Amino acid sequence: MCVPDSDAWAALLSVIRRHLNTFTDADHAQLISFVEDWSRGVSWQTLYPDGAKDAASIVLELLPKVDDYRPKDQRERLLKILAKLPLTVREQYV
Repeated sequence: MCVPDSDAWAALLSVIRRHLNTFTDADHAQLISFVEDWSRGVSWQTLYPDGAKDAASIVLELLPKVDDYRPKDQRERLLKILAKLPLTVREQYV
């Protein structure tokens, strides 16, 4: 399994977050996969890698858009990413 380790991941997450409203519902699966791939870099050694805030923002934006008509695993995948970033999510809502 590859673990993201370059600055490009954070830069791309930032671009995606800023332009998230330009993506369509058909893009959700690819966006989820991208953030999921980035989240492989979260570990006990690197709790909040660069891009964590952008990743959490993207996931929080996508979560309500993944409804009952989409595969259930998309919602679960998004929640697993959020579970890796508890303090980042808390900062956005507190």
